[in-house]
Amino acid sequence: MFKTITLLFFCFLVIENSATAETCPSIDDLKQHHLFRNWQPYDLENGELLSDQERSTFLENITGFDRAAWLDDAPEGPAECFYTGADVYLAQQNLKPDLNTNNWQPVSINSMECHANNTECFFSYG
Repeated sequence: MFKTITLLFFCFLVIENSATAETCPSIDDLKQHHLFRNWQPYDLENGELLSDQERSTFLENITGFDRAAWLDDAPEGPAECFYTGADVYLAQQNLKPDLNTNNWQPVSINSMECHANNTECFFSYG
């Protein structure tokens, strides 16, 4: 009985965390499945949304996850994901760093970065 209750509690915590947390898309999700979820790709140089051709080039060129960032009041969205191999970043509105982990470090008064694995850089809705 105790094992069942413990297992149910653990499952609740996992479901609760996944329902309220967001991470940057993995390389596999992007390259193999083209799953951007709610993230929008922008050109790092001019901040403009990528065209379909530019999106295809981005997917061909990315080689790894670099970092997650949060910049309050960024017009594209405060939550940002950066990848190696491309001058592109992904952005999303209505997210903030989940400070329940120690992975986020302040960069300035209104910005933070996470240099951990993309699965460890959690954003929360709000």
